[in-house]
Amino acid sequence: MKENLSALIDLSGQRIDRVNDRTQMSRVVLDINSSESLTNGKHEGLTFNWHFSKTCGHPLFLFNGVGDMERAILRPGYIHNAYDWRLVLEPVVQRHKERGVTEVAITERLFAMILRRIRRWRHAPA
Repeated sequence: MKENLSALIDLSGQRIDRVNDRTQMSRVVLDINSSESLTNGKHEGLTFNWHFSKTCGHPLFLFNGVGDMERAILRPGYIHNAYDWRLVLEPVVQRHKERGVTEVAITERLFAMILRRIRRWRHAPA
């Protein structure tokens, strides 16, 4: 079950890589955002979120500059917006780095606090 979930999380990135195989990208823009995820009934991981004032999930999404979803994770509703950002952002930055991308821009203000860490991390040897 866990392997299936990991494969599903990586699926959109694999599709994006196939498209990007036809071009030589040196830069990528990434936008990381959280969102409320409303559902009906009692599902695992749904908890009250004080920011949204409702019971919901709180997934984290990463989109590229052309609007393709690079990666996403589901999280419980009580989770802070930036919680688990590494699980979403680092694998995508590493994937692009391995494919020759030399510049990565993160466009979400909420995550500006992590930009220094990302810059150090992305310049480290692959």
